[in-house]
Amino acid sequence: MIIMAKVPRAGNVKTRLEGFLSPATCRTLAESFLQDAVIKARSVCDNIFIAFFPSEEIEALRELLPFESNFIPQDGETLGDRMGGAFRHVYENGATNTVMIGTDSPTLPHDHIESAFGSLETGTDVVLGNAEDGGIYLIGMRKLHQEIFTGVAWSSPQTAAEIIRNVAALNLTLEHTPVWYDIDEPSDLIFLRNELLQDENARRRAPASFQWVVENADLFDST
Repeated sequence: MIIMAKVPRAGNVKTRLEGFLSPATCRTLAESFLQDAVIKARSVCDNIFIAFFPSEEIEALRELLPFESNFIPQDGETLGDRMGGAFRHVYENGATNTVMIGTDSPTLPHDHIESAFGSLETGTDVVLGNAEDGGIYLIGMRKLHQEIFTGVAWSSPQTAAEIIRNVAALNLTLEHTPVWYDIDEPSDLIFLRNELLQDENARRRAPASFQWVVENADLFDST
């Protein structure tokens, strides 16, 4: 598995939540999301790589994730370039079926990731997890198809549709995992908070995010 991640620092992560949260609080939220993504990945797969940006902040990442050792600096002008580069790295190091996730869906069920691996293992070329906002939360491939990432408007309502277009143009087989949500806007964060408070299974899937919600309960008093 590959986890795509920004190294959390104030002013660099979850910037669409600034105003509702301070930059420093956005940083601690991003830290909890990254920790939950690693916990989730470890529950499904033993071979985890964290593709991170910016590359000069590796020591901060090692401090946040002291038990991880496979770090890949993200390289490329566009997100698609960086995603393709991360896939290329793991394939060149002997991986086959590989699933990539981000860090913005902390309560994502483990079953969705296991389903993605199952599809790849039975011969599907590409598996995609669509996000509710038109983006993606997961992509898996049996081998690298860099063209999948070409001409895609990242972080837009068209992202998933444009990836699907590229997959079709390459005559590759495609399967989908269930639609899930990610956290970009204040309304998404409020939804996450409510899910974590009301759903014990969600708390198990995202313990660091639940701890963040508990520690920052006062931020939601007026919502």
